[in-house]
Amino acid sequence: MNWGLCCLCQSDTTQEALQTPKEEGLISLERDLNDFNAINPNTLPSNINVSISQQLNDGLGIAATLKSHNAQYHKTCRRYCSSSRVKRAREVITKIPARTMYLVPTNSDHLEIFTLRPIASIV
Repeated sequence: MNWGLCCLCQSDTTQEALQTPKEEGLISLERDLNDFNAINPNTLPSNINVSISQQLNDGLGIAATLKSHNAQYHKTCRRYCSSSRVKRAREVITKIPARTMYLVPTNSDHLEIFTLRPIASIV
């Protein structure tokens, strides 16, 4: 984990400045990441390139870990993990019959986080 880069995407881009979140922002991010993880560990957007349990939590919790490392993130990356995205992921997952559909993260910057695809199109 390179703490000099965005803690969410781990990209070195100059297109967007890194933001230094306040403590409330770190607590909010921890809640949202844990909510994504509770829905399904695979529901994090595809451009979020970190492991919640292994890289963002050194045992004291995500917010404490990020604060101790003076973590920063891109505003765009934070939006990918927002509470509104968590809410949408919950809504989508409750509408899917488990035996006929899977939830698949998209690989684009489109506003939708997930694409529903029949099992036959995945296999």
